[in-house]
Amino acid sequence: MEEVLRAALAGEFRRRAAVAEARLREIGVLFLEDPAPGVIDPGPAHASLRPASWDPATDSFEIWVPCTTAQSFRAGLVPGSDHAVAVDEALSPHGLEQDNLATVTVEDATDPHANWDRCGLVVGCSATDQGVAIRVRLDAYMGLVRGAVASGRIAAVGIGYQVLEEERVEQPGERPLVLAHRWRLHEIRLHRLPALAEAA
Repeated sequence: MEEVLRAALAGEFRRRAAVAEARLREIGVLFLEDPAPGVIDPGPAHASLRPASWDPATDSFEIWVPCTTAQSFRAGLVPGSDHAVAVDEALSPHGLEQDNLATVTVEDATDPHANWDRCGLVVGCSATDQGVAIRVRLDAYMGLVRGAVASGRIAAVGIGYQVLEEERVEQPGERPLVLAHRWRLHEIRLHRLPALAEAA
């Protein structure tokens, strides 16, 4: 009798696991036994680290901020509501205010469970019509971060910025487009995992 009950219970657990797995697959979760997808398009991002830009002589590298749209959120766009709504946001590469670049915080965010320590500073930038290249120099004591950047293990970058002047463009049937004509950089966060870089 115990064997029959044990087999019935195991069968029920397998059924429930199969149902849960099917629901997870429906929302796009991949499992180890699944074939690797060809190409995953992460969509536009506000920033990334240029791996070939590492200069060991100066302990510096470049962050690339493209002039492409990325999803952001704005409050106050719906009359009578304070809820934030999704918008497409594009930063103007020529709109970066450069008066505070020396004070921009560059943080080691490679460990999500640790304090994010300051690990470097911005030493310059240049803009083209496609985006902004921001030069970052690491502090001398940041050996682990230095090794991770040099070996290409840091792939994602988050930036914190404030929009100073913007223009909203309504797009019929789509999210509003917000053109950030002037913006100020406040922080750069270095992430070890090749995840989407968040913007805040």
